[in-house]
Amino acid sequence: MDPQYNSSQQYSSSPYSSYNAAPAIPGGWLVVSRGHMIGFAIGTLIFWLLILTARQQFVFIVDHVNLAIHEAGHIVFLPFGDTLQMWGGTLLQCMVPLGIGVYFWLRRQTAGVAVAGLWLGENFLNVARYAADAKARALPLVGGGRHDWQFIFNKLGCINSCETIASGIYFAGWVIMIAAAMWYVWRWRVSEEYAQQNATSH
Repeated sequence: MDPQYNSSQQYSSSPYSSYNAAPAIPGGWLVVSRGHMIGFAIGTLIFWLLILTARQQFVFIVDHVNLAIHEAGHIVFLPFGDTLQMWGGTLLQCMVPLGIGVYFWLRRQTAGVAVAGLWLGENFLNVARYAADAKARALPLVGGGRHDWQFIFNKLGCINSCETIASGIYFAGWVIMIAAAMWYVWRWRVSEEYAQQNATSH
């Protein structure tokens, strides 16, 4: 059986975490039970399998959401000039999961932070796919407009290195996702250790 946590106890150093009646451990982070850990591990492995087996690594639904945010980014950054407008899609695409992760971090929502980290990392893979296409321009573009990364790389004078740079972005995406998963595992271990210490003290 999973260790039992006293849901009446709240330990928080965050002004945002006390709103939630779920059990917390010192520092205010919500506990991660063994069941939660198993569910997260299974979900993460399925998600990674979908990424690795998806056609051109475009994950259905997830990357459609990313694409919608990306296109919205061009509109959001439109008032700031042509260069920022072209950067805007990628910027907003990464800023949204990052912002959601910060939101959950402030509220010490363990699973929310980890899932946001996975989403952010997957966005990097999506960006890498687009960046790698800057020279070949083989990917279909929404509305058939300009290619963001061809514009960006031409501006930076590194269009011939697009695939190398894209590989670095791709690698960073997997680092972020693995780090998010390992952080959740660590939070589970902290929860387990706290539960054991709590049990021996009673």
